[in-house]
Amino acid sequence: TALALRDEKKRLASAAQLPADDFAAPETLKTLRLTYRSALASLEVRRDQTASPVKAKYDAALEALQKELTKSNDLDGALAVRSMRESLKTEKAPEPPKPAAVVFEETQKPQPQSPANKTAADDPEAALKLAQWAFATERSIHIITNGHEKPVEIKNEADLPKGSWMLFSINAGQHNPNAPELFPWEQLPKVPSLKALGVNQKQPLTPEQAAHLQALPKLIKLDIANMTFTLPALEAFPVFARMDHLKLGKYHGEVAPVMKLIGEKCPELPILELNFPVPVELLPGPKDPLASLKDISVSGPVTPEMVQKLVKLPLLKAFETRDCREESLPADLLLPMKHFKYIKIRRCKAMTALLPSLSEFENLDFTILQLNTGENLPPAALETLAKLKSRRLELDGGLSKNLGDEHIDALSKVKGVQEMRLLSHQITPEGTARLKKALPKCKITL
Repeated sequence: TALALRDEKKRLASAAQLPADDFAAPETLKTLRLTYRSALASLEVRRDQTASPVKAKYDAALEALQKELTKSNDLDGALAVRSMRESLKTEKAPEPPKPAAVVFEETQKPQPQSPANKTAADDPEAALKLAQWAFATERSIHIITNGHEKPVEIKNEADLPKGSWMLFSINAGQHNPNAPELFPWEQLPKVPSLKALGVNQKQPLTPEQAAHLQALPKLIKLDIANMTFTLPALEAFPVFARMDHLKLGKYHGEVAPVMKLIGEKCPELPILELNFPVPVELLPGPKDPLASLKDISVSGPVTPEMVQKLVKLPLLKAFETRDCREESLPADLLLPMKHFKYIKIRRCKAMTALLPSLSEFENLDFTILQLNTGENLPPAALETLAKLKSRRLELDGGLSKNLGDEHIDALSKVKGVQEMRLLSHQITPEGTARLKKALPKCKITL
């Protein structure tokens, strides 16, 4: 390892290229290179974003000069300026040098490189270690077996197939107080087929751990909602070629650089869930990198100003508010979102104030309501849902299981729902029978 680090220092001092493959490198050096490549990608994105407004101002100045020269009949000068503007528009950042060929030590047997559009095979031992971590934390995984394209969910080690398989996802789970101190991050570079990753560990995410995400070219969903992260850790994220769903956990620090980094690391991100409050001025606007959002989840206070800003996002059609502790909220707070398809209200102390307005929503496909822990829900509050028109309704009694038979009469009046799912409840079999009899056309799951 010492010799490898010495050679790496020489390589950097001479500005030589990094190898295209880290196959022959020791584990310590692989981690360092992952960090380097991730930081370099982030710098390139920042460079382009910084240069863009400067180029725009320069082009505007050249355009004014071109018009002035044209008016004064200096056609040669105007043509020269136009040529400069055209070259500015087509100017590109210098392409990085082509990666050097992979060089193996003489004692190693040369192996053919995989085509650029293919991903190296998973290491079975690493995949098993990650699966064992998931089972130990009461999570499931999805795998793909030979001859099958559809992922199969596995909930315990005994159900793993005897033949070869690839790890497709490590599924997110609820907060687990018995989670291990650390997730086995060092195994991630050995399972490049992974597409979804849900992680929970007691210690905050470090930059060294986050750098391992660079080795997952297929990753499109990342969930660290149940753990703490830091700004340096987020800076160590790669620039994802595609990220469909990002869930970030607890964060203690300045929010502005976090929101900026999310836009840089996840271009065209459609779904974002944040487990920390975001001031209204830092929420994405229609011209921001995060204007691609279709679904956003925010934690903490929700204000009319926040709602008004979010509805300006052109693609946004889903909103979730979590852990809003205000004692009272305007009854019409969410009405600007009445064209949305998905509304989720979780652990909101003043949730009952918002329920009547849901009947005015025009295109609801899914409504999720989770009660606040320790708070009793009066049956009369659910009666305001009688006019709700939502294809699906999920009602969660929370940790206190604040749903019981006393709510059956009110739920029986919710005729505009095709599917109803009740979670964390104390409803008896008799209450279930009453509800199903009252709503014969509704698919009810308890």
